[in-house]
Amino acid sequence: MAGCSSSVKLLCDSGASVNASDFDGRTPLVLATQMCHPHICQLLLERGADIAIRDKQNKTALTLGCEYGCKDAVEVLLKSGADVTAVDSFGHDCFHYARLSKNQELVSLFKTYLDNVTKAKEAAKMEQKKRQVTSHRSL
Repeated sequence: MAGCSSSVKLLCDSGASVNASDFDGRTPLVLATQMCHPHICQLLLERGADIAIRDKQNKTALTLGCEYGCKDAVEVLLKSGADVTAVDSFGHDCFHYARLSKNQELVSLFKTYLDNVTKAKEAAKMEQKKRQVTSHRSL
């Protein structure tokens, strides 16, 4: 929580579990995200932290990063493949919390990421359709 990477490295090197959770289901990755320590998030991910673990409210680290308005930590999680479609126990997704944070840089980052994901999916669908048309023509 203090953002001390040497302490995190020492704990990891000494066998501490990067996916251990507290009573509320919060892992070191969740706590680093909440405290806006992107370098700790990256370090934990490199050491095998599970980006998909959820706390007792069914929130992921990405959800909580958006809720706490931690743009830099959210960026690390997005680049690491965090699930942007995850919904918590209240039925809210990450973009909902990004908007509530009123951090315009975070909202912009998230919107850009969602737009890029949508474009990539559309491009993949078009490519698949092209392949299907090409394979039907060769028959």
